[in-house]
Amino acid sequence: MDEYGAVPLANGDHGLVFGSDGGGNLFALVANGTVHKSRTASWNDEFCTVAASLRDFLEQLRDVIDQFAAAGHPGAP
Repeated sequence: MDEYGAVPLANGDHGLVFGSDGGGNLFALVANGTVHKSRTASWNDEFCTVAASLRDFLEQLRDVIDQFAAAGHPGAP
């Protein structure tokens, strides 16, 4: 946080980056609880909402992991 600070979002909010998808795209948590993902591998790029809450995000992640364990691929993104 000291080095990069918060990432700016299109609506004027700012988010705290907490992870990536392994391909460089970033996930950020906003004060209102929503989770956003960068469209490219950049701290200054546009972010879009991917989950209404951190819990929702983690449930989506669990579902993808379950799909991968069952079928050998993550299914639809």
